[in-house]
Amino acid sequence: MSLDQTTDFVKHQTATRDAFLGGRLTLSQPRHGFRAGLDSVLLGAAAPAGTGRLLDLGAGVGTAGLVALSLGRAERADLLERDAATAALARDNVAGNGLEARARVIEADLTVADARRAAGWADNGYDGVIANPPFFAAGQGTLAPDLARADARHMETDALDLWGRCAAASARAGERRSSSIRRKG
Repeated sequence: MSLDQTTDFVKHQTATRDAFLGGRLTLSQPRHGFRAGLDSVLLGAAAPAGTGRLLDLGAGVGTAGLVALSLGRAERADLLERDAATAALARDNVAGNGLEARARVIEADLTVADARRAAGWADNGYDGVIANPPFFAAGQGTLAPDLARADARHMETDALDLWGRCAAASARAGERRSSSIRRKG
């Protein structure tokens, strides 16, 4: 049986390898479900020039943070992702692009303070914070049939406020923030 066969007992997800920035950055991401696109590239490119330490909240496979590194917008980046399989792809992307010395993946749920700290997230420790949180309120928009994609697109209204507070608490006082924290629809 093929590992790509869609059955309840086969848990393998096929990944694609995609080029970004004219091939300067290549990323593995799930063939189905949430996939990085232009919004992630623009978010990474919008990181303030000269950012020393960047935090990418809800990093997914690492696109925005790795774009910021590849474009020289940031010196170092922490990529925060709660989904274990997606965080594993982000780690592969860091290694596959030779960025191990400049990027690390933190696997934790940003809504759980103890989990964030235990995973190495530094309060007031970042020169810049970027985020692309789920953009539909729970129950709005069309729910994707793929659970991972649905989770990446929908969240409770109160959770968006928490994302904003976490971003603000992560940045050093007086530092610049660039984000796409907004709600559609």
